[in-house]
Amino acid sequence: MESGRVFLKPSSGETHEYRVLSVVRHKNVYLMKLKGLDSIEAAEEYRGAAIFISKEALRREGEEEYFWHEIIGLEVYLEPGRFIGTIRHILPTGGHDIYVVQGDRGEVLIPATHEVVKDIDRVNKKMIVSEIEGLFDLNEA
Repeated sequence: MESGRVFLKPSSGETHEYRVLSVVRHKNVYLMKLKGLDSIEAAEEYRGAAIFISKEALRREGEEEYFWHEIIGLEVYLEPGRFIGTIRHILPTGGHDIYVVQGDRGEVLIPATHEVVKDIDRVNKKMIVSEIEGLFDLNEA
C-alpha cells in the first residue's frame, strides 16, 4: 500500500488513523502491524473494526479491474440499449460477484462474468450486459 495509512473505525464509532508497518497473509486472513498498536490488548479494541484507505491509495492490477465504489450506481443496459436499472449493491460469492440492479420491474441479479457483462463505461456511468436466455425475464407482460 503506497500511502501506508489505514483508518480504523471500531464499534465505538470514532475513526483513528494508523501508519502500516507491515502486512502478512496468515491462513485466510491478513495481519497488519500498525504503528502505535504495540500490544494485543491495544489491538483488541479494533477487533471487527471497519478498515478504510483513501481512494488515492488504490491500485489496479489490470485494465478490466474495477472497484466496488466504481460499480455501485452504474446504469445497466441490455446490448440493444434497453434500460434495466441501477446497480444498488454487490453480493460477493465464491466464484464471482453478483450485481443487484434495481429497476422499474423490481430487483434483477446479474452475474459479474465476461459472458454477461460486455462493457463498463466508468466515464458515462453505464454498464452494457448481454441478454442471456433465462437471465432476464423482461419481456413478460
